[in-house]
Order: sequence, then structure tokens, then C-alpha cells
Amino acid sequence: MPASSSAEGRAVVAMIAMGLYTPLHAAFVALMLVAPWLLGASRWTPLVALAALYLVPPLLARMLGDGALTESTVAFGSPAFLRWWALGQLQMIFNRLPWLEELLRLVPGLYSAWLRLWGAQVGAMVFWSPGVSVVDRPLVQIGDRAVIGLGARLSSHTMRRDEQDRLTLVLAPIVVGREAHVGGLSTLAPGSRIADREIAPATLALHPFQEWSGGRRRARATTPAAAPARRTGLLTWIASRLRVLAREKIAVTSALTLFWCAWWVVIPRYLAGAAHALPLTAVEQRIPFVESAIYVYLSIAFYMPLAPLLAVSRAELTRHVWGFFGLTTVAFACFVLYPVQMPAPVTTPSTWLFGLVLSDTRLNNLPSLHAAYTIYSLLAWAHVLPQVPGRIARRRLALVITVWAATLLASILLLKQHSLIDMAAGVTLGLVTYVIAYHAGRVGHAAASTAPTRTDNFAGTPASEKGVTP
Repeated sequence: MPASSSAEGRAVVAMIAMGLYTPLHAAFVALMLVAPWLLGASRWTPLVALAALYLVPPLLARMLGDGALTESTVAFGSPAFLRWWALGQLQMIFNRLPWLEELLRLVPGLYSAWLRLWGAQVGAMVFWSPGVSVVDRPLVQIGDRAVIGLGARLSSHTMRRDEQDRLTLVLAPIVVGREAHVGGLSTLAPGSRIADREIAPATLALHPFQEWSGGRRRARATTPAAAPARRTGLLTWIASRLRVLAREKIAVTSALTLFWCAWWVVIPRYLAGAAHALPLTAVEQRIPFVESAIYVYLSIAFYMPLAPLLAVSRAELTRHVWGFFGLTTVAFACFVLYPVQMPAPVTTPSTWLFGLVLSDTRLNNLPSLHAAYTIYSLLAWAHVLPQVPGRIARRRLALVITVWAATLLASILLLKQHSLIDMAAGVTLGLVTYVIAYHAGRVGHAAASTAPTRTDNFAGTPASEKGVTP
């Protein structure tokens, strides 16, 4: 079999596998919507469904393809083609069920904000008429106060045959200028443009790389002009850093997870003595039990790895990993030498997630690993935040990280998972571990911080942090 046919065959298999995302995504959302009635889950579970429906796909799209979708021609089955295909699968549920987007358009400005989350460039006060269809959401550029008419269709891709009769994908952004009007039932193809303040007629069909200006259709050059430099968005910056040392990060995360799970299960079988019960203080007795805090409590699984996953040098990643390993080892030793048992706050949970927590051991309490991991991860962000591009983005991210940490600590008490003594010990352990783990690199970090590390180009990462130095 020729090599090209074999490559195309593998591409087709990959495309079919990616196509399973849409039905699985839809099934998960539907399950979360009906979970309160069928599974007895919390009444807040439908909010998880809405987040999974409207937020997860654009965030995954930004991590997968932000900065990769540009005006270009790519061969069928190539990595760039498969990346576009994967982005298409993330959008497929909205293309198949357009009423999902119509719900967003009921709230002024919400649909435009949602498109920006995909990576689209949408100006202020854009009006979206009913029935508008946007196929390639990251590849649209809409100017301020533009009007997109009833039933207009915007598709930024098409397929062609090249000179060798090979199937190729043509990608190009669709541009609608400031205060421009797109007529109802119009069709805009990849690379098409409507100039500023133009009023395009209804049922207009712009073919690839055509422009509507001066009241008539014009052809424009298919060779893309050099794009002006733009500031790096926060999601773009995060996605670019996640791709650095990706294999090492996956391997380390998997190894530490297996290490943690194995010892967590084994420890209760090898205790040094009988479990102790620490008395609750008057303050703890007055704190109400709030089972819905379980969603915040379990979000630590996302909070912990964020900072190390954004590392861009092996030294930085190694320092954080050894700190995590040492913190966990010390806590596990304490669990064995001085076991503490926390009574269950309820016997019958009202949510299946908290039921999973109750099915776990009530030992392994002093110190609180939840508190230790939260403090250690929060302090580790001090090495990441200075590199975030843009002062406003840096402040917003710092606020989110800090509030998230505070709610995690609060959820521990609201769920009655640890006492104040457990938490105090955990906070101390996290603080001490951070000082020890990062002390060796303090001089190097201080020297690096004196050099300009922030940048506003797409790479968003200085050359000294590319992960080439162990």
C-alpha cells in the first residue's frame, strides 16, 4: 500500500474516533440535567451540565487550536487538518442543534462573549439576528456595532483540489467591518470580507476571498497579508505553556496519582495504634453542614496541578514535584503514627458525590492534606503569576486563584471533613514544604525575575524558559 494511502487511512480512523465526542458529550450533559430526579443528585447538578455544555468545548478549543487556525491551505489527513477536524467536533453539537446558541442570544452581549471564548474577535454592540449560523467560531472577526442579518451563514472553511488533484482544506477568517450590515440569508465563505459601514443586500453570496465594498462584489488577493502583532490573551498564554514539556507533565502527574492512590488505600491497614478522636471546638460546632460544598471540595483535583502544568522549565517542574512528594510522604507518615478518625456528619448523603466521599476511610485526617495541598499550590502560583501577560489579566487570575483557595479551605469545614486542628497542621505543612522545596531555587528565581519575562507576542514565553535546561 502506498505511504499516502496508509496515512489517509489512519487519518480517517482518527476522524471517526473524534466523531464519538459529540454523542458522548451530549449524553453526559443530558445525564447531568436529569440526575437530580433519576439519581437523587444535588439540585445544583444541572449547573454542571450547563458548564459542560457551554464552557468546556470553547476552553478545549482554545487549548487545542488557538493560534493554529490561520489563513492557510492544508492537506487532507495532515496534523493541521486533524486539529481543525477536532475543533469541528467540539462545535458539532451547536451546529446540529442551533437552538442552543439561540438561547444565548436571548441575553444581549452573551453570545458575543461566548464567541470570544472560542477565540473569535467580536467587537462591541454586535447584533445577531435569529437563525445566524457560525460554523468555524474561532475564525470570525466582527467589528463594532455590526449587524448580522436573519439566517446569515458564516463558514470559514472549504475543500478544494490542488494542482496534483489532492484534496486540501482552505481556511481563512471571515471579516465583517465596523457598522457593517450583513443582509438576511447571506452566505459568507472563507476569506470573504464586508468593508466598514457597508450594507450588504439580502441573499448575498460571497465566494472564497471575495469582498463587498463600494456597493459591489470585488475579488481580493488570496495571499494573506502580514497580520499585525496582537497581545497574548490569557487563554492563549495558558494553552502555549501547557504544550511545553507536555509528555513530562503527563508522566509525572500519572506517577504521582498512582503513588497517592496506592498509599491512601494501604495506610489504614498499618496504623501504629488505635485511632484518636479529637474534640470539636465551640466554633466548629456552630459551623453548619453544607453538603453542596462537595463540588468546591472536589475541585482541588483541578486546583492542585494548575501551577505545575504551567511550568516551562524542567527545573521548575522538578522543584514542584519534589515538594508535592515530600509533603505527601510526611502527611502519610503522620497518618500511620498518629491516626485520627473523623465521624461522618450524616449517615445518608443527598448527593452521590458526597456518598463517594463517605465511602472512603474516615482516617487520614491529621494533618489535612486538603489544606496542605491548597496552601502549597497557592504559594506556588507566586512563581507563575509574574509571567502572565497583561496587568489586568494578572490581577484577575490572582483574584481567581486566591478566592478558589479560600473556598476550598471553607469547604473542608462546611463538609465536616477535618477539624480546625487538622487544618492548622495542614496549612503549616503546606507552608513549610513550600519554603523547603523552593528555597534551593530562590536565588535563581530572584535573578530570573530581574530580567523582563512578560511579553505580549503569541509565544508568551522567554527563550530561557523553553524547557531545554534540566
